[in-house]
Amino acid sequence: TVVAGANFLGMSLREAVVTAQRNDWQITTRGSGYVVKQTVAQQAGKQAIFVYWQPAQPGRLALRRSLPPILAVLLGGIALVILISHMIGKLLSAALRDTLSHLPNRRSLELRIAHETSKSATAELALIDLDGFKRINDNHGHQIGDQTIKYIANLLISHSPPNATVSRLGGDEFAIFVAGSDNKTSLAHAIETFQKALSKPVSVGDVQFHLSATAGIASVGRSKNNSVQELLVKCDRALGVAKAIKR
Repeated sequence: TVVAGANFLGMSLREAVVTAQRNDWQITTRGSGYVVKQTVAQQAGKQAIFVYWQPAQPGRLALRRSLPPILAVLLGGIALVILISHMIGKLLSAALRDTLSHLPNRRSLELRIAHETSKSATAELALIDLDGFKRINDNHGHQIGDQTIKYIANLLISHSPPNATVSRLGGDEFAIFVAGSDNKTSLAHAIETFQKALSKPVSVGDVQFHLSATAGIASVGRSKNNSVQELLVKCDRALGVAKAIKR
C-alpha cells in the first residue's frame, strides 16, 4: 500500500478509501488498484492526494511460475506421441512385409484383395511356385537359396504390370495381384514373360543353375459377393492343375 499526503499518513488502504468516501473525493480505478484523488476545491491550499494500490495476484504469479514446466510437459508429451506413432508405423510395416524379399507378405496380400474386392472391382491373381527350389537349398546351401528368393522377387517385379502387387507368401511361393484391370490377358502375359526370362540360366554368386516356375491364374468379376478366400481358392486350384499338367 502506498499512501501519499498528510491526510492519509498511517492509514490502511481500507481506512484511506473510507476517508475519501466521507470527504466526497473522487475514487477511480487504475488497472486492478484504486486511485483516491482529493479535489483541490475541497482542500484549498493543500497538496492533492493520490493513493495507488496494486493488490497481490497469487493466481497470475502461480501461472507464471508453473507455465514453463507445463509447456515442457506438453512438448514432451507431443514428442512421445510422435515417437510412439513412428514406432507403431514401423511395427505395422514390418508385420506386413516379408523380411527376406522385402515384398508384401500373405497378410498384406489378403488385405489388398479384401480392399479391392469390397469395391466390386475386377481382380486377377496369379500364384507362382518355384520348381525344384528345395534342390537348390540342398545342393548350394541356404545362403544361395536366400539370394535366389531375392533374385526371383526382383524378376517378378520387373515383369509385372505397373499397378500389380507382387507378394511372397512363404517358402518358394509368390503371388501377383492386379485389381481393376480391363485387359484380361495382362497378368497371363506377365507370367509368360517371367517364365521366359527364367528359362535362361540363373547366376547367384558364383553358382549357376536352371530354375523354372509353375503358375496358376484366377480372376473375379464385378460383384459384391467377391471375397478373399474365393479368389485364393480359385487360384490355388488353377495352380494345382498347372502342376499336374507339368508332371
